[in-house]
Amino acid sequence: MSSAWSSTPWSLSLFGELAESVGRAVPLALREAERRALAGHEAMGLTSKDVYGHLWQTQHEELVRHIGGLDGVRTIRPRGARYDLLVVGENNVILYPWRYGDDLRKSVDQAKMRMSEVRRNLLDLTPTTPDAQLSLEEADKSEEQLRTEAEEAEQIVADMATAGRMVLIAYASNPQSGLLRIYWGEATQTDESGLLKWSVREQLPITTEEGGFGRGWGPAPSPVRPVPPSTGPGSGPRFDDAPLEEPVLGVRPPLTSPDTDPNAPQPGTGSDD
Repeated sequence: MSSAWSSTPWSLSLFGELAESVGRAVPLALREAERRALAGHEAMGLTSKDVYGHLWQTQHEELVRHIGGLDGVRTIRPRGARYDLLVVGENNVILYPWRYGDDLRKSVDQAKMRMSEVRRNLLDLTPTTPDAQLSLEEADKSEEQLRTEAEEAEQIVADMATAGRMVLIAYASNPQSGLLRIYWGEATQTDESGLLKWSVREQLPITTEEGGFGRGWGPAPSPVRPVPPSTGPGSGPRFDDAPLEEPVLGVRPPLTSPDTDPNAPQPGTGSDD
């Protein structure tokens, strides 16, 4: 897919005049977030993906860094959260990044999102009433813990209720290949398994702008060209510069007739035993 991207009718309907800037900034932000996560992965010298898993945090930070400075963009941080969410434009559209996979064997339609209270509310942006009955996990918590969690949930719902819609940024990546694919669109939760139903989905280019190539580790290498033979002054001798010897041709002498004497001694074969 080409790195050139232009706003679409759907993105214009949501972001207005910010559509072009936001759409071009998202791949750049994710590329930088992935680069930071990979740097931590390599610095630890680990073969596991534990440190690379910090991408869940760097993705939010880089989106804020690349988009948060635009006019008409603000951030919200639900109480207790360790990241900010972007709210874009007059339509109060929340941007939420989600790494749906680490390869391309599974399509984004088959990917399942691990659900949390934040994600559920983001997907439908509908304030919910907490269940009065405690779960098994909640039964072991103190009243103060339950009160704190309830306040956090109320704050999250209140923040999201002021937002009109949510745009999900779904992408696949891994430490070896970097970013593999990026989509954005609108989706809802279909069931408790975390399967999503997309009402709108568009693919964004994995940008190679700013001189990047592939993973973004610098400019693309120049193509290799054939080197012509050196024939000018100062060039060294070549291995095939020596003169070729002419073959000497002559008449072959006639063959002698085979020995037909039956009493001639025969050469021995095998061992002396």
